[in-house]
Amino acid sequence: MTERGWRAIAFTLYFALGAAWSLLMPMWEGPDEPAHYVLALTLARSNEYQTLDRNYEAHQPQLYYRLASLPLKILQAQDPESIAYVRPYPYFRFVRQPVRIFDWNDENYQFLPGPQLLRWLNLLLGAGALWVNDRSARSFVQGGRLRTAALLLAALTPQYLHISSAVNNDAFAALAGALLFALLARVWFRPPGWAGSFLAVLLGIVVPLTTKLSVLPMGLSVIAAVFWVHREALWTQRIRWLAGGAAAAALIGAGFYLASPQMARLIVEQILWRALTVRPDAFQGSYLWPVLAQIAWSFWGKVGWLAVGLPGAFIAGLTALAFAGALADVRAPLRQPADPEADGPRRRGWGWLWVAAGLAVLAILKNGLTTPNSQGRFLFPALGPLTLVVASGWSRLLPERLRPYLPHLVLAVMLGLNLWLWLSGVLPVYYQPWFD
Repeated sequence: MTERGWRAIAFTLYFALGAAWSLLMPMWEGPDEPAHYVLALTLARSNEYQTLDRNYEAHQPQLYYRLASLPLKILQAQDPESIAYVRPYPYFRFVRQPVRIFDWNDENYQFLPGPQLLRWLNLLLGAGALWVNDRSARSFVQGGRLRTAALLLAALTPQYLHISSAVNNDAFAALAGALLFALLARVWFRPPGWAGSFLAVLLGIVVPLTTKLSVLPMGLSVIAAVFWVHREALWTQRIRWLAGGAAAAALIGAGFYLASPQMARLIVEQILWRALTVRPDAFQGSYLWPVLAQIAWSFWGKVGWLAVGLPGAFIAGLTALAFAGALADVRAPLRQPADPEADGPRRRGWGWLWVAAGLAVLAILKNGLTTPNSQGRFLFPALGPLTLVVASGWSRLLPERLRPYLPHLVLAVMLGLNLWLWLSGVLPVYYQPWFD
């Protein structure tokens, strides 16, 4: 099958499975959906962003919620009640347990156009992230087999499908990370001049601060690539660069503070807290191992409010295979491209995939030392580099005769995981009255 055919299969399945996820999961059972929706709803109705004392997600940058408020405004103009926030009684004591939190039943069930529209908006944003990552992969990988396997792995990961079909800002963050991945490829393979480099550094800082802090590892990867490309000039003109960097930082900081003093303070507090704070019990096994398990689980598939997941043996096996593939990729550099002139840049460019993926993993692990709420879905902004590294390693682990079938194996495994999770967890636990 051609690469175009595989791409069509990947996106067809992504939209079909994502739409099914958006309908199978009762409204508000996606992680923190009520808080995310109310932020967008308040902007649609009054153009005001809620404060932290009214909404625990109000520390998030506003850009996604302003985007999400636009379709809500359109619906509101047609029917104000269509975007209403309707929520049945919640049983929050069931968080992290395989039980429904919200009491939808035959008497109170109703279709909610506003929240459902935002679920489908996020499905489009998640697809955009997949498309940009796939395009960017062509700069690093010549063989279509690896690109196809990486795309299928990303598009059919159950947790990515679930998060991309729920009301949250994670799909927007995944798209922002994908765009920075494309910028990383551009910086390395077609190094920009001084103006372009300055713009790349600026985007590496501003994009995470305006979308979600989980995008920050991708921003840092772009900044590191710019500095590496211009390392010789940086050394000879370090005074000029230091002055320009200080001026740019002051300009960005002043702009954020003038635009929203409260948000600027919250972002700084969040960065300092997550970067510099470590829990007293962070390195104790009773704390560390459950957090590591949660990170792995919530990357592959633990849906709802961390309530229903794939079997632990599946998670352990998938995580072990991912690490085995990554280690195999480290030990065996990419085969030389057909064009010797492209060999050096392409092989060194592969190292930037490791920089981006490594920074993302380290950030999640460090976050786990600060808060037990660290989750694997925060890796999705770096999904492009992560899946390429893992797919490359899996290709090396397979016997030579099976390597052409890597996309087929990835497709079969990921489809099987989705069906298993639906049949063993989602359908039995999350009762929907319209199933009757």
